[in-house]
Amino acid sequence: MLQDTRLQVPRQKRISSLRNLVANLHLVTLCLGLTLVTAGAYLFTSEISRTVCYSLLVLGCLVALVGFVACFGSHMELTGFIRFFITYGALVLLAQLVLCCYMYWQSSALNRHASDLWSFFFEHDPAFLWEVESVWSCCGYASSEDRPVPSSCHLSENACRATWLDFIGKWQFFLILGVCVLLSFQICVLVMNCVLMVLVERENRDFEMHEALFEQAHYSSAPYHAHPVLGRFPSHPSSSGNNGALPPWPRPSSSSMGGDLPHYGSVSK
Repeated sequence: MLQDTRLQVPRQKRISSLRNLVANLHLVTLCLGLTLVTAGAYLFTSEISRTVCYSLLVLGCLVALVGFVACFGSHMELTGFIRFFITYGALVLLAQLVLCCYMYWQSSALNRHASDLWSFFFEHDPAFLWEVESVWSCCGYASSEDRPVPSSCHLSENACRATWLDFIGKWQFFLILGVCVLLSFQICVLVMNCVLMVLVERENRDFEMHEALFEQAHYSSAPYHAHPVLGRFPSHPSSSGNNGALPPWPRPSSSSMGGDLPHYGSVSK
């Protein structure tokens, strides 16, 4: 038992270190989500497009909620919360990988999708397209005459699609490197959460097993009461099966007393 206790001490230290590391990472995620929510709420008072405000609010609430669940679960060693984060993170990572593969293999279809999005915002939220044109210093989508906002856009003669393609071609290596780093970081976080969940479940099983062995050893080493006829029996309440009451003392038989017992008033010969 002493050797098992010595072996459990390094394991508990490893679990504690990994738990603190994972909890701190999720705490940073929680703070990031709260920052996005605060920024989205603040921008409502400005002239920024409502699309940007709602996007920041939804994304911030989602990130903050997942960060809180993961941080609380890892800090309190709740396997259910950790398993929820692992499932959610795996789905998000899979969606990102599918999106990256689609953008690589179906690059020709991206132009059609981007044009459809431009038409959607041109009809429902022109202020968002005006902000996009202001940031990228461009006018219209395919050309400066293709659905510009406003119709008399004089920011630049370059179309936004051409500006985006030039930017991607110039910074392609760094963009790919950033995407790879982001995906690798997410994979590392998922692996650390999986390892933490396995260690916590193993520790819980070991604790239950040691508790069962301790109760069994405690019952087997319980004190005994002496009985003149029955001998020794354990005094633990669970061992008697009589709600903690001691077993009844049986009346002594004639065989146990070495012969027939004389009746009251009789004379023994």
